[in-house]
Amino acid sequence: MSEEKVFPTQQKFSDFVVYVDESGDHGMQTLDVNYPLFVLAFCVFHKRHYSEKVIPALHRLKFNHFGHDLVVLHEHDIRKEAGQFKFSSRADKNRFISELTDIIEVSNFVLISCVIDKRQLHEQGESTNPYHVALGFCLETLYQLMQEKKQTASVSMWRWNVEAKRKITNWNWSFGGFATVQTD
Repeated sequence: MSEEKVFPTQQKFSDFVVYVDESGDHGMQTLDVNYPLFVLAFCVFHKRHYSEKVIPALHRLKFNHFGHDLVVLHEHDIRKEAGQFKFSSRADKNRFISELTDIIEVSNFVLISCVIDKRQLHEQGESTNPYHVALGFCLETLYQLMQEKKQTASVSMWRWNVEAKRKITNWNWSFGGFATVQTD
């Protein structure tokens, strides 16, 4: 009978996973009068809850409405009914939105967000990048949460979309213990 070798990990992983997304343009060169905001949001899930409850619920939703689970739930595409979100009727769209909302309502997660009104930033004469301001705030808040949960010595996994990852390449990562995973 052969023994299975178990290799110890070099690092202890956090019990949490962080998903990061944004809304709005972070540039200060032009201000969209219809949406002069930049929003950065971190959704922090306990990995066990996420893997046992959230993922199965999202897979069911996707299989029921699209026949597969490869579809990416982009708010813009859902709202504009673009791509795979061209619903056959208003009732189908409302049913999809209702089921997605139900999943969100029963999911346990911590939402860390920062909303920057670029008009006020501009009026104050700030030349600071709104993305960096929001990222600094969200990271500091996340760090406090990880301290509270006694997770600061662990590696927290992140999921950034490709666009967000590109925007932070020049960020000075002064918070240790974070690993990133790039997504499309």
